[in-house]
Amino acid sequence: MGSEQVVSAKQSVQVAEQYVKDTIETMNIGRSNPEVALFIDRLREGFLGRGAQDSLRSRTFIAQLEAMVGAQQATLFGVTAQTAEAARLWRRHRVVYRVHPGLADSLLSTETTAKVPCEVLARLPHPDPFLVFPEPIPADAGPMVEPELDQLAEPPVFVGMLVTGMTEHEQICSTADPDVRNLQVALASRVHYVGRHPTHEETVVFLPLSGTYSIDELVTRLHGFGSLGQIPRENMQRASNLAISLLLYLCSDHRDAHDHRPEPGKHGKKTRRGEDPTIIDLGFDVGPALHAVGRTSDAESADTGTGAGVRAHLRRAHWHTYWTGPRQSQTPVVRWLHPILVHKDDHQGRPLVVGLPETAERT
Repeated sequence: MGSEQVVSAKQSVQVAEQYVKDTIETMNIGRSNPEVALFIDRLREGFLGRGAQDSLRSRTFIAQLEAMVGAQQATLFGVTAQTAEAARLWRRHRVVYRVHPGLADSLLSTETTAKVPCEVLARLPHPDPFLVFPEPIPADAGPMVEPELDQLAEPPVFVGMLVTGMTEHEQICSTADPDVRNLQVALASRVHYVGRHPTHEETVVFLPLSGTYSIDELVTRLHGFGSLGQIPRENMQRASNLAISLLLYLCSDHRDAHDHRPEPGKHGKKTRRGEDPTIIDLGFDVGPALHAVGRTSDAESADTGTGAGVRAHLRRAHWHTYWTGPRQSQTPVVRWLHPILVHKDDHQGRPLVVGLPETAERT
């Protein structure tokens, strides 16, 4: 990503609220057709139900909708109804994470081949959060309902992700629900079509809460679908990599996460009790140090000039799994081992390791 500009807490909340508002509004627009509204309401009942019967009923409704409007629009209506329910779940708790760009950059450059147990993803500190990316990631938009409005006024970008849960029967639930078996991650993109106000679309991907995979394997096995259609491989892989890495970091041991503390003397608009969002700063202690490590590494490497030898190298960040508890019932704990800049200087008797401040969970 490269930028050190930090998104404000107010901007982060606005990103999350606008995505949720647009997502629910899109479903309401679809319900303006009485016949389609009937199917959407039935889909909602199925998505919110529990058990195999409700799941089968939802698939039957989608098949009927395909016969009425075609497979592409039926899929669009299905995703719209599904993500609208996820957006409503977010409104129950209104949790927003803003991410420091230094942390995001380091997570994107982390070694992606180490295998991690997906069970750790069930340990989200807050239910159904929205994570705001510190910098938008390019994305391409797919065909809309009206082809004549398909021209883009500006390039679309991924701005963050909404994380909710899904049961074994593919029904929407909270990440804190005992029946959750997968995480449903809606990669939210801001899209502006000619002749329309800017809005949001999403690509929906799923992460299992069991099994052992590397980030590379998780990115490869993700099956995205949604209104974004064909997304360039490098853009989708970058967004998916960041999404998975952020979730792993959020569920890892010793994460740098704490409640946002407004600057003294600054107050936002007054809201009714229960409406204030919970804003969590992620990586704001280690982020500046990570940026400094990256800059120092680049400067030291460039300073060699002749290429005779590298005076510094950056030891890549990587994931490490620890097993805790009795041998008969051990549980996995994942830690992110941050990048370390190692200086090799002729005037020093040993390498100097520039590390990062120790952080502990404070949420």
